[in-house]
Amino acid sequence: MSAARQRAHVAQLPGLATIDPALQCDLLRLRGVLILLAARQGSKLAVAAACVAELKSDAFKISVRSVYRWRDRYLRFGFAGLRRKARIDSGYPRRFGEAVMMAMVDAAVRLGPRGNVAREFRRLRPGVCYGSFRLWVRRLQAEFLVTKRRGESDVLLLR
Repeated sequence: MSAARQRAHVAQLPGLATIDPALQCDLLRLRGVLILLAARQGSKLAVAAACVAELKSDAFKISVRSVYRWRDRYLRFGFAGLRRKARIDSGYPRRFGEAVMMAMVDAAVRLGPRGNVAREFRRLRPGVCYGSFRLWVRRLQAEFLVTKRRGESDVLLLR
């Protein structure tokens, strides 16, 4: 959250100046949900639109549908449902194709823990930057144990 957005939140919630900005966002969501829950039947859409207009003035990017989603999550999970969730695919590459990932797995198997990643990168030319290649090769080596068994090719085992 930018400093300007944080100052806007602090101005709106002066008693909460010293708390975490993520918690401030959760409290603003809770405020919108509680206002929506307290609204009379038939006026909920207008109340949700007013909440959106107020929160958009604080540089939030929300819609009326967002307020309804917050309400539904609040009713199902309580305050914990309003927290922003991490992406399910966090920590995994989103731009690599299958061929690039297979090249990285192959490099991780062949190199071993002390192998020359730069030489392997130059040989494969995988289509990603060297930093990403090195990071993923080392991460794969840390996640999997590469072993050789008699009469078999390399075997990947989870650590």
